[in-house]
Amino acid sequence: MRTRLFAPLAHSAAMLFANVDRNRVRKCDQCVLHFHDTSKKGTRRWCSMQLCGNRLKVAAYAARQRRHAHLQND
Repeated sequence: MRTRLFAPLAHSAAMLFANVDRNRVRKCDQCVLHFHDTSKKGTRRWCSMQLCGNRLKVAAYAARQRRHAHLQND
């Protein structure tokens, strides 16, 4: 039964590594997923904008807001 569950995953992983530039397969900075970087520059850092990308952008925005508030209070 486990074989039937993992066979599609193993097949997809094999196809990914066989058909794409291996230098463009990256591990997400925020989670355990790997992805094929299809960005023009090849500098994508997260698996998807909806998950990890959004979290990173929200965190960066919050840090900028805190820094801005701190500078105004000085």
